Amino acid sequence: RGREVLAAALAKHPLASMSTLDRPYVLLASTYAMVGSPEEGERLMAEYARVTPASLQKGDIERLTALGEIASARGRYADAITDFEAQRERDGRPNYNVFQIAAAFAKLGQVDSAKAYYERYIGNAGPYRVLGDVYYLAATYQRLGEIYEAQGDRKKAVEFYLKLTDLWKNADPELQPIVQDAHARIARLSAEH
Repeated sequence: RGREVLAAALAKHPLASMSTLDRPYVLLASTYAMVGSPEEGERLMAEYARVTPASLQKGDIERLTALGEIASARGRYADAITDFEAQRERDGRPNYNVFQIAAAFAKLGQVDSAKAYYERYIGNAGPYRVLGDVYYLAATYQRLGEIYEAQGDRKKAVEFYLKLTDLWKNADPELQPIVQDAHARIARLSAEH
């Protein structure tokens, strides 16, 4: 569905109709990668490299996020971590791309590193945290619950599942299966105690 929305938007507002410097190449490349079209993200980044002055590219740290999203969508998780970390270090916001780094570590099977980054995400407060929480807080709680459950730490697993169910107690209907699953896990883990 995301690809359809992007295609419709670009049909209505083609990149060629915009000033070169106003074209959202990097955002589009990231988004295409996130919706499962990394090849389109790569094509957009190649066009960006051709038409955007090098001095502007160098200062555009968001391009590192786009490269990380593309690498992640291609299954190159170690490369994704490198790109996300480089962007995060240059950006200065403590939580920027921390969720993406955690997810990449999880995909690599490096569960302890994933857990550390998920915990870093929830442990870092700051003025920009609310922007990320919209997208990542519930998923972070869910993933930490799953990690602790898999590691046999029922108490910590229940703690994070409870945070998820509390956060999403009034979530939209399409999200309720996640909430119901968390409730079922809480009940099972509590009964095992």
